[in-house]
Amino acid sequence: MSTGLRAYAQVSQAVMSSKQASLILHERLWREIVAAKAAYRARRLDQMCRHLDKCSRVLLALHADLKPAAGEAGPVILGGFYLHLFQNLRTILRKADVEAAYDEQIHMLRAFCEQMRSVTQS
Repeated sequence: MSTGLRAYAQVSQAVMSSKQASLILHERLWREIVAAKAAYRARRLDQMCRHLDKCSRVLLALHADLKPAAGEAGPVILGGFYLHLFQNLRTILRKADVEAAYDEQIHMLRAFCEQMRSVTQS
């Protein structure tokens, strides 16, 4: 990458909106869950645990960034969404069908990311 392109990339990242940063974190979370499922299918439980640990860290960061204002339901709903994901991922190996449980989380988060992407791009 040329020096000019590198500088442009740095400036672009520096002026990223909070919505864009949030979208990147949610997409990272989605990719980590997909990777955890792949590691589970390959019976690489050490890798699965590393991916789930990354998921937990991203979820905790997203949750810590919530700033509910009086009368706003959005942050409360998001907090519940993050808690739901966190609890389901933490107990995923206890599910009767682990792959289906992963698929449920992946589908839910993918739909959320698609909604965020449409809001961020408009």
